[in-house]
Amino acid sequence: MIGGDDLILEGVPELAEYSLIMLSFYQRWPDGVWHDVEEENITTPLSGFEVGTQSKQTFVYENQAAFESWKKDGATPKNDGLMAHVIMGASDITVVVDDRGSKLGQHTVELLQSLKARRKTSVDTR
Repeated sequence: MIGGDDLILEGVPELAEYSLIMLSFYQRWPDGVWHDVEEENITTPLSGFEVGTQSKQTFVYENQAAFESWKKDGATPKNDGLMAHVIMGASDITVVVDDRGSKLGQHTVELLQSLKARRKTSVDTR
């Protein structure tokens, strides 16, 4: 069980937003890894993330050791702030973190706020 807080950005996700989310986590966690929910035990460095190579759900970890710890122990106090679950839904983006008040939670809130602002400034020039 993951638990934690769901941080949601309403609105149909843009493909580029997936890359921006993963880039943001990579900047936070240079040694970070991610894995597709459909490939439970395979991780890929965040530096190698490419849109279109995964399903609409990924888990992002601070590093390989965090992935191994989550795989072995699940949600424990020592794993707080080491993983985020990114879900690109049909009508929203949800990122599940341990606690919205944690450093990871604040990072994610700021990230989603910046994506929301980006959407508002997007202009259709047709």
